[in-house]
Amino acid sequence: MLRWRRHGAPPIDADDTAAAGDTAPVDPLDALPACTPGSPGDRLDTGTGCFDGVCLGQTPAAADEAFGSASKCVSFGTAALCFWGDGILGSVADADADGVPDDGARLYSVQALDPWDGTDPGGLGLGLGLGCFVDALGVPDSLTFTAVDDVLVASAATWTSLDLTVTDQQDVDYAFEPDGRVESIVFQNLIYQ
Repeated sequence: MLRWRRHGAPPIDADDTAAAGDTAPVDPLDALPACTPGSPGDRLDTGTGCFDGVCLGQTPAAADEAFGSASKCVSFGTAALCFWGDGILGSVADADADGVPDDGARLYSVQALDPWDGTDPGGLGLGLGLGCFVDALGVPDSLTFTAVDDVLVASAATWTSLDLTVTDQQDVDYAFEPDGRVESIVFQNLIYQ
């Protein structure tokens, strides 16, 4: 039997009904906690896949210019992982694994992690529940669940048209357990790889 729950609420069984006599199962999106967005900002752009000017599909040099300072990159196999400020990470091709992005390579993944604290004009950002993103962006193309004490809890949502995935897969102590707050926002499109 499939079970899911809102954080802090009792489990909901898939065969529970919305009203007496109703045979429709409970929609897992309805089980997401209500959410209040943060303060509006201009540091996250879900339409273009950008954090503080660092955008999906940019060259690292263009991202450095937009961010206002140079990234620090390290080798990670055939990718270079580049870091901007506190909490912005990008992946770019690095075929010779020397920690220097390949000439002309474009960021095929950009991610925001704690302690990055930017938001979009609607107040979306890290630390909010998945429900905030669903309310603002609509029904995701995929919703991932994680088992917590034999109950499935929503832990990631993906909107393919936005190249966007948000995750709630860790608690504040970095244990792999959703805690009701998004800790990662990722824009990824392998066409740039």
